[in-house]
Amino acid sequence: MRAVDDLPTYRTCRGRCEVEAESVGYIIATAHGLDSDTSTFGYITGWAHGDVATVRAAAETVTTAARTILTRLDEHNGTDADPQKYPTNNDV
Repeated sequence: MRAVDDLPTYRTCRGRCEVEAESVGYIIATAHGLDSDTSTFGYITGWAHGDVATVRAAAETVTTAARTILTRLDEHNGTDADPQKYPTNNDV
């Protein structure tokens, strides 16, 4: 959820980066009524190598990024920017 400042580290941690990015995308899509279950779960599972701990480790970054994006989209669209309606780390 941040720029790649260190390419060797990114290459080492690419799986987690992909899990984070796809998970945020899934939350954003779902919040806007789009169904991406079919492609998302397989993609996340593949990059996590089926390891639930990898997905859980990304949870804080994912929920923080998704809430920030959704809140900003609400503000931009002039809708109610209520962060309470978006997932928290406790929801994971």
